[in-house]
Amino acid sequence: MSGQKFLSDTPYDVKSLCQVKYTYEGDALEDEKKFLEALKKSRYIPKKHFSGHTECFLADGERVRKIIELMKRQRNFERHPF
Repeated sequence: MSGQKFLSDTPYDVKSLCQVKYTYEGDALEDEKKFLEALKKSRYIPKKHFSGHTECFLADGERVRKIIELMKRQRNFERHPF
């Protein structure tokens, strides 16, 4: 990809559960579209504005498990230890 590292500007405490690394930017954009479409019914707009505010979702434990299962099917999946 472009070599740029994402720096979060979120005003919330967040915990990364897993991540997918990409070699090609186009692959990342394609998968991002799939995730956003799959999660659109759970979309949530937080009260505090930050650069990723349009990509937030409400999720309980079961939905988080489903999201992680979806991510596992993607390229270069990495699960973070808890």
